[in-house]
Amino acid sequence: MAATNPFSKLISPLFKKTFTNAVNALLEDTAATVPCKLIYSSGKYESCPNCLINPVTGKSSGVYNGSGPISFSTNQCPYCLGVGKKEVKEEEEIYLMVVWDSKKWMQMASTIQNPEGFVQTFCNIDKMPKLKRAKEIYINTNIDNYIHAKYVRNGEPEPCGCCVGDEAFIVTMWKKAG
Repeated sequence: MAATNPFSKLISPLFKKTFTNAVNALLEDTAATVPCKLIYSSGKYESCPNCLINPVTGKSSGVYNGSGPISFSTNQCPYCLGVGKKEVKEEEEIYLMVVWDSKKWMQMASTIQNPEGFVQTFCNIDKMPKLKRAKEIYINTNIDNYIHAKYVRNGEPEPCGCCVGDEAFIVTMWKKAG
């Protein structure tokens, strides 16, 4: 007589819904998430407010304008790095579950061999367009006064969920950039 699987039919539609609801509860803004600031490229630039601009080249003349935020005496403006303009960036705060400990990371298609300097985030799949558009992220803005670490996305966000066909969430890897 063949042995029967005691777990067969355990993963019912009700179980899947309960799992998804439990994870959604963890991902609420006041649960197991932290505020994170996404930085988007706007494609727009503004003149450097820190240095005098060379009218012929449109770049920095390497001379402090006397009223900018960072005075300097070298030949390169520390604000615009000699370019004469600075990209205008858009910002948005979203809440993400952040997993710092690599031993607790969800397995992804892309494997990180050296987790030093990496962090993993977990959120609802509806945030995927925002995460794909983001140029960089500041994790846990609650502690900006102590740590202001910038991360950049390492690969694409990957869908995940309770079972195949039920990908209601995404996992994203980020690499420390500053």
